[in-house]
Amino acid sequence: MSEYPLAPDMAGQLGWLTMPAGPASLTVLMDGTEDLLAAWWRELDRAALEKLIGVWRTVLDHPEFAGADPEFRAACRDRAAMALCWHASENGDLEEIEVGRRHLELALGETGRLGPDVRYHLGILFYHRAVIRDSEQDAWAAVTRLRGVLIDLPFDEDRLRPRCMDVLSRSLVWLHGHGGEGVDLDEAIDLARAALVDLASASPYRDAVRVMLASALRARYRTSGRLADLAEAIGLLEATSAGRVFLGTRCYGHGLHGMLLRERYMRTGDETDLHRSLESHERAVAEAPEGGRSWLLALNHQANAFQAVYSLRGDVTYLRRALDVLRMVVEATDFTDRSYAERLNNFGNSLSSAYEETGDRAYLDQSIDLYTEALERTDQKDLELSSRHLNLGRSLSARHAARGRRKDYKDAVRHLRIACLTGLDRSPERTLEASFAWGAWASSRRAWKEAVEAYAFGVQVIEILSARQRHRPGKQTWLPTAHAIPARAAYALIQAGRVEEAVLVLESARTVLLAEAVPRRAETAVLDLDAIFGAAGARVLVYLGAAEAGGFALIVDPEAGKVRAVELPAVTSRAVRVRAEVMTNAYRAKNGDSATWLGAVDAVTRWAHDAILDRVVRRLPRGTGHCVLIPAGRLALLPLHAARSPGGRLVLDEMTFGYAPNAQALRTGAGGTRTFTSALVVDDPQPVPAPPLPWSSAERAAAARMSERVTLLAGSDATRTRVLGELPSHGLVHLSCHALGRGDAPLDSALLMAYDEPLTLRNLVELDATAGPRLVVLPACESFQVGADLPEETVSLPTGLLQLGCQGVVASQWAVAPLTAALMIAAFYKRCSNGTHPAAALCGVQREFRGLTNADLAAALKPDRAHVTFGLSPADARPLWRAVRRRDPQAMPFAHATEWAAFAYTGG
Repeated sequence: MSEYPLAPDMAGQLGWLTMPAGPASLTVLMDGTEDLLAAWWRELDRAALEKLIGVWRTVLDHPEFAGADPEFRAACRDRAAMALCWHASENGDLEEIEVGRRHLELALGETGRLGPDVRYHLGILFYHRAVIRDSEQDAWAAVTRLRGVLIDLPFDEDRLRPRCMDVLSRSLVWLHGHGGEGVDLDEAIDLARAALVDLASASPYRDAVRVMLASALRARYRTSGRLADLAEAIGLLEATSAGRVFLGTRCYGHGLHGMLLRERYMRTGDETDLHRSLESHERAVAEAPEGGRSWLLALNHQANAFQAVYSLRGDVTYLRRALDVLRMVVEATDFTDRSYAERLNNFGNSLSSAYEETGDRAYLDQSIDLYTEALERTDQKDLELSSRHLNLGRSLSARHAARGRRKDYKDAVRHLRIACLTGLDRSPERTLEASFAWGAWASSRRAWKEAVEAYAFGVQVIEILSARQRHRPGKQTWLPTAHAIPARAAYALIQAGRVEEAVLVLESARTVLLAEAVPRRAETAVLDLDAIFGAAGARVLVYLGAAEAGGFALIVDPEAGKVRAVELPAVTSRAVRVRAEVMTNAYRAKNGDSATWLGAVDAVTRWAHDAILDRVVRRLPRGTGHCVLIPAGRLALLPLHAARSPGGRLVLDEMTFGYAPNAQALRTGAGGTRTFTSALVVDDPQPVPAPPLPWSSAERAAAARMSERVTLLAGSDATRTRVLGELPSHGLVHLSCHALGRGDAPLDSALLMAYDEPLTLRNLVELDATAGPRLVVLPACESFQVGADLPEETVSLPTGLLQLGCQGVVASQWAVAPLTAALMIAAFYKRCSNGTHPAAALCGVQREFRGLTNADLAAALKPDRAHVTFGLSPADARPLWRAVRRRDPQAMPFAHATEWAAFAYTGG
């Protein structure tokens, strides 16, 4: 048993040892200190804390103190120092911190037995001094001292060790939040977890550690976006005891719970989380002692929640509540308080919203004054520095728009530029946000040189963000903005006459964003202009993009070694978004309303002709035979190759069209597909919940004729394991199976194998293979579909396969009739077997079939003639021939683009 047993109540709950014996006269003075200690920790009674400090001053100044036992003197100095530390954390009094430090240093000289406790408390003191002074140096001093204590303590010590780990974790989290280099959040989380394990199950201190662990998990969530961290943090706070002994912990825990629930709502849209968030903030305010630091902190968090609800819902009631609360908080906060700058900034945010809501310039002027003062009080190393420059820059730009003051314009540009610069290393998401805001403002004024500078920051920071946040869920906060930046940057460069740079921006940004969504199996450098010309080969590349003010096409002519820009005024980002939504909504309802689906495709393809392809084709080099479209953002959702004029003329009739996600995908051509060394044919895996594919046998036969060596996996043999094992070793892969693309989660895009097993892109990423197949054919319905949760990130199954090393992919963007798919794919393979490039083969089939009647198809499918058009034997062609003969001979099944335009070729 320890020589100093634990104190029975609050001191023991804090992990303190009992006081050594001292002079009776001093012991009498110390009567009641336990009650004062409990009043502070249980009720945050500031008067009790000040009385406690007074008692210890009296004891330390007493004439008999100097002659008391050294262990007694050390314990008294230690407890006096901690009381001063707590008081200083409330009022920001650095002098009290210094007095406490001197007490602890004297205590170290007077004891060896209490040494670990005193050193631990020195670590706490330095942590609080770091918070008050906003000092990384002090935080590192705390870390050093706390690590030293842990090294010296026995591994099985369970009193001081868990508390020391807790404060060390706090210090590391604080350093992470203030830009400390070399801070490992994983270590902070592991320390807090270990502290929980070591603490006795009945210890009230466990609640304090749970809250700390939740705070550390939140910090990691905000860095990595791991939903598991968010869920665990919320669970920890909900698992703490209802009657926590430490009121400060209870109030902070309620506020943190409210913030976490609001963050989860932002990810899931669950209204329950939003309501519970407001309730938690309300509890934090109700329980905190009015007028104290914890009360002001709770009010500040509550006001931020009100502001967030207003931003999400547009309910002005919450904006008014935020304004009222923040005004009270700012007025009640001492200007020397370390939170003053943050609260000024928060108040400025609400006033800025009030200006946008009402147009009252008084709100705008006041917000600018508050942002300015907040910046003056913000340390240059503060992680919020970039955000505060952005806020001020936005408000100044709004005032310039309202009043036209030259000074406001110059100041706005200066602050937006600083916001971009200061966020690059420490707050990259803020740089992205600032780049977008500044670029949009400059573009609206047609200040193209300035817009180019603004968007350049956004392009630069995309790679930083992608490298730092490998866990995809966390990227939803910045991916939509990131995907909009490259097209806007390219548009500004075009307006500034720098068209070649515009191509490079699109290529580099697209390469990074694609690699973020589906990591490449082999890392390759971003292409320069000469390499892009080389990748194009004999084809002409056309980069397409839409910005707020209009769209553009960048025509890359490899033969001339030139880039030509074509402005597309009607192709605004809004116009593209509307057409993509029209297509998506009509497709979802097509089973009950086929006429709307037909009309939507007609409308979109006519618009694509008039707004895009007609203008582009007129500017293509004379004699262009093969054009590769590289559409950015939602443009990739539209069937551009089906563009048709009001008179019915199709651009597809003039040349071959294919698609590519970037020029990188064209580095190795997939031409020369007369034969393949080997082929893998997957035919209608079973059992699956989807209906069988009735004509897949014809597709299988056509694919099998492309190679002398064929591996067939059909029905129950087509398991995920077997397909994955075979796939890398074949030049041609034909997959007749159900599939669904997931643009919102590309690695979950899947092909449905036997026994309902999804073969996902993630499975393919994990394959140990140096290269992918030369050609993959996916006649399955919806294999080219893109998800809607992140509609700007149009990563489809074909794009993902190209990232994994495949050279070319044929896929359907939407569901078509099984007979339609079988006829087109068989004819496609027949053309490929003649040595035709896959893109040209597919376009040739689409041209030919549009004008065919069922009678024409039946004639071509006669068993003795089917090999000419479809490459099928009499036995394979006979079922198709019979099916077509039963249909209206004069009907033209491929006349409408909904049938033939679903298929597209992507790749080299």
